[in-house]
Amino acid sequence: MKRWCWFCLELGLMLALSTGIALAQDGSAVTDTDSLWTMLAPITAIATATERILEFFWDRFEKKDIRPNKTGVSDPKSDPHVFRKKQWSHWLGMASAFIMIGLTNARFFRLLGIDVLFANLLLFNLNVGGIFDDFTIGTVIDWLMTAGIIGWGGTELVHNLIEGLVKGRSLWKETQQVREGERVLTETKLFHHYLLPQVERLGISREAFLQMISWLREAGIPLDDFAGAVIGQTTDQLFEAMEASPEGVRAAEALRNLLEREELPDSALIEVPNLMKALTPDLASRLNQS
Repeated sequence: MKRWCWFCLELGLMLALSTGIALAQDGSAVTDTDSLWTMLAPITAIATATERILEFFWDRFEKKDIRPNKTGVSDPKSDPHVFRKKQWSHWLGMASAFIMIGLTNARFFRLLGIDVLFANLLLFNLNVGGIFDDFTIGTVIDWLMTAGIIGWGGTELVHNLIEGLVKGRSLWKETQQVREGERVLTETKLFHHYLLPQVERLGISREAFLQMISWLREAGIPLDDFAGAVIGQTTDQLFEAMEASPEGVRAAEALRNLLEREELPDSALIEVPNLMKALTPDLASRLNQS
C-alpha cells in the first residue's frame, strides 16, 4: 500500500509539472527541438506512467494470495498467458491513458497546435477547466487517438513519433536555411552584377548610390519617394520634411552634400526606381524600405 501511494504521488507530480510546462507554451509556435520535446513531455509522462501501472498490475495479478487474482498464475511464461497479457495490456493501457488524458487535457494533436476533424463542432462547455471546457467532437477524436497511441504503442511508439517529428522539423529547418542561403546568394549577385553596373552607366558611382540609400533609410524615406520628389522638383520640401526629426536633419544635410559633391543628374535618379523593378521583391523592398 505504501509503495502504491508513493507511486501515485510521483505520477501526479510528473504529470502536473510536464503539463504545466507544455501549457505555458500553448499558443506559441514550436521553435526548436528542445521546445518540441518540452511540448510533448506530458504525452511521454503519461505513456511512462501507463507502463508502470501495467507492470504493477501484472506483478500483483501473477502472484498468489494477492488481489486482484488470489489464485495467481502457475506459469507466467506460458503462451496462452503471454498472449492474454499482451491483449489485455493494450486495452488496460488505453483505459489508463484515457483517464490520465482526461485529468490533464494533454492531447497529442492539441499540444502540437493541430486542429483535428470536427474541432469546431462544439458539444458542450462545462466551464470547470480542463478537457470539458469547449468540448468538441474533435476533442473526442484527439482524446481517443492519443489514448490509443499510448495504450497500443507504449513509450516506444510515443518516443518514435516525437523523434520523427523532431527529425522532420530539423530537416525542414535545414531545407529552409539552404533555400535562404540560395536566395541571399542570388540577390547578392543580382545587386552587384546587375544593379550597381546599371547605376554606374547612369553616371552614379557605387559609393554615391550606397551612401544615398543609407541616408534615405536613416531618415525613413523610401527611395521611390525620393525619386518622385526629384521628378516633381520638390526635393526642397522633402528635405524640410526630413529635418523634422533629429535623424532626418543629419540625413538631409548629408544628402544635400552628396548631391552637390557628386553632381548626380536628375535623369539618372529618376531611372533608379525603374532599375529596381528587375530585382526580386524582397531585395527591392529592403532597398526601398523606410
